[in-house]
Amino acid sequence: MDQKGDLKDGEAGVIYSIQCIFFFSSFNHISSSLGEIIFHCYPLFVLITAKVFLDESITLNKVLGVGLSVIGIGIVLYAPWNVAEITGIIYVIISALTSSIYMVYTKKKVVDIDNTVLTMYLCSVCSA
Repeated sequence: MDQKGDLKDGEAGVIYSIQCIFFFSSFNHISSSLGEIIFHCYPLFVLITAKVFLDESITLNKVLGVGLSVIGIGIVLYAPWNVAEITGIIYVIISALTSSIYMVYTKKKVVDIDNTVLTMYLCSVCSA
């Protein structure tokens, strides 16, 4: 990207496409409900990537929020680990990581673009 708001080559769409590919591929290996629950570990990844790429501060409230979400995911997932394929779990974690990269990327690079235009770029690139 040359400057903020310039979606040269559809970078955001590529990142979002990768996230979707891994997310839906995980359903070939684990149930969609399990995948959706594991996917919600993305706040942890957003916290880390925002710190690394945006130099955002890590506050106590952010840590507590992420901690509570991870604890909640752990409680819900405690029982089904024996029936989940590791491939599906890895795919959905990659999807969550990619989703956090997409969120941080768009916050940093796509601040001046209209949401409708951004959605058009995302849909076009994902469709391709």
